[in-house]
Amino acid sequence: MTREIRHRETLARATAATVLVAVSCAVVCVHAATLVSRPAGYMKVRLAPGSQRLVALPFEAFDNSIEAVLGNQLTAAADEEFGDRVLKWDQASQCYIGAVRLGPDRFGPWAGVTEAAWYTDEKGTARSGMTFEPGEGFWLQNRQSEEEEVMLAGEVVLRETVAISFYPVLNLFSTPFLSPSALNEAGLVEAGAAGGDTIEQADVVAGWDAKDPFGGKYKRWWLLSKDGDARDGKWVDVEEGEEAGDVLKPGTGYWYHRKFAPGFVWEVDRPYEDLFPSDEEALPRIEGIGKDEKGNAVVQIAVDGAAGLVLEIYIQDILDSKGFLARKAWRVGATALQTAGRDRITWTDTVPAEPGKPEPLGRCYLTAISGIDTDGDGLGDAYEEFILQTNPLKADSDGDGLGDAEELAQGTSPSDPKSKRVLYVDQAIGSDAYTGRFKSVSGVDGPKKTINAALEISEPGDVIRVSGGVYKENVFLWGKDVKLISDGKVRLAH
Repeated sequence: MTREIRHRETLARATAATVLVAVSCAVVCVHAATLVSRPAGYMKVRLAPGSQRLVALPFEAFDNSIEAVLGNQLTAAADEEFGDRVLKWDQASQCYIGAVRLGPDRFGPWAGVTEAAWYTDEKGTARSGMTFEPGEGFWLQNRQSEEEEVMLAGEVVLRETVAISFYPVLNLFSTPFLSPSALNEAGLVEAGAAGGDTIEQADVVAGWDAKDPFGGKYKRWWLLSKDGDARDGKWVDVEEGEEAGDVLKPGTGYWYHRKFAPGFVWEVDRPYEDLFPSDEEALPRIEGIGKDEKGNAVVQIAVDGAAGLVLEIYIQDILDSKGFLARKAWRVGATALQTAGRDRITWTDTVPAEPGKPEPLGRCYLTAISGIDTDGDGLGDAYEEFILQTNPLKADSDGDGLGDAEELAQGTSPSDPKSKRVLYVDQAIGSDAYTGRFKSVSGVDGPKKTINAALEISEPGDVIRVSGGVYKENVFLWGKDVKLISDGKVRLAH
């Protein structure tokens, strides 16, 4: 599909609703993929002065070269002893491949070098061609006297399966998807991990604890294979001797010590849904994430510049305890982003973390097309799909007789037919001619003036909220299954 045709169809959807009588879940998922970009995000890595961390890139890099992934985020130096380093492990040769950040002063004015870059060694013999892929672990080394922060960014991995090869002896690896995986449930044993009744005979996994007060240390687990032992077939903590309850975390690298030949391949299935466009050239498209001088993420979005195309941005924080969720956990980051006349726009993320939640490790983004409202309920399709989790093709998603927008205005759930309908009563501003469905007045919508008027139209399970004041009436519930709640001091006067 050409770009022009795609955008004509997008704008047509934005101005004319499509009437669909019966829709399966599969159709809804296909519809969702026409509304949004592919998700992208970042994770931040903090490096203490003079420290190193074993990390991983839990995304498909926008450009997987070292210059694009790390760029100038780490410090270059003229003296090779002080340039920051990256180390990857080559399983085939069983040795490190390094890259060092060197500045132009390292080469002198006659060399014609004007910018810092990554080189294969301290002498600056050649520019580094190092690349990064999901499932690889690598070291970041801060050789400075101050803390550094690195942002690792890319598209959320949407491949159905990622295959990771383990060779005899040592391997650096990570979980390839943006989701934590319990070590004893990760599928390594089923893939071919070798156990033994002693650690000398068994495969070993090791993780680097950078928070150790002595500059870091390894935590190790070995695969026990022993008939009659309750831990048979389980990874066991080397120090504690107990079955491991540890989790392989996205963004973290690990060692795998394969004790005997041959190696094996660990095939990891994607742990979340793929509701997103398959065409990597589809627009809108997140094509880069950087950071400004304050450390805020700056999202670069490719658009088509078509008149009338307006975007929203949804965000999802990456927490240590949970993984990426394709449909849930999104919240609105920005609305009404105008794209007319431009091929690219940028958006700087200054949205704070959710109150009461731990500090996030990073954040994911989704760009959504505004103005498409297929079911005509006043709620955008992308907003319904990813923020409300309602059906964008049905005006009444839960079939309880109240439209989705109406339920939101009333404070009930548009996706739960058992959610309680709320009726409002306010003797000061209300009228018994109003619908009672809304707390404020707008046309015929507004609170009832009397409690009895609300009771007359109530249905079993309704909630009636009564504003404070004096109500000159006798109230009779007549056995109705409703709940009365006072918002302030309520007095009945006869």
